[in-house]
Amino acid sequence: MKKSLKLLASIALVTFFVNISSVASANNNLIGVIDTQKIIQQSQLYSELRKAETELQTLQANFQKEYMARMQKMEEAYKQKKSPTELAKLQKQYENELKAKQQSAQKTLQGKQSNLERMRVQLRQKVEVAIKNIAQKKKITYVIDKQSMYFGGLDITNDVLSQIK
Repeated sequence: MKKSLKLLASIALVTFFVNISSVASANNNLIGVIDTQKIIQQSQLYSELRKAETELQTLQANFQKEYMARMQKMEEAYKQKKSPTELAKLQKQYENELKAKQQSAQKTLQGKQSNLERMRVQLRQKVEVAIKNIAQKKKITYVIDKQSMYFGGLDITNDVLSQIK
């Protein structure tokens, strides 16, 4: 009976120390957090994105002006009572000019979009490498987005920003 009690006590102590050590090791798992919005906003990608949006708005405004100018010229041609043949010729010319401008704008837009996508991929790769390096240096086990963390965590956002610049 005494042997059984000693064995149970030993098992209880071992179980206690195993639980304590697992809790302690869980507490040693440092969690890092990053603010992805801040990283994006302070990256070159963000400024390029803003510039591309501005250029797109300018392209749209210029196209609208061109369209309105052509419509005004067509109205003037109607008022001058040009022949139906001349009017059709003018309309065809204006349509072709606008179509060429639209195609040019679309080509520019596609070029911008592919450039931005390339930059997104490069930024994501740089951030991933920076996170891995910083996590290893600081012995961080997990890194999650700051918006997903209610409390705690070691903020490594500025460290990541300094590595990707």
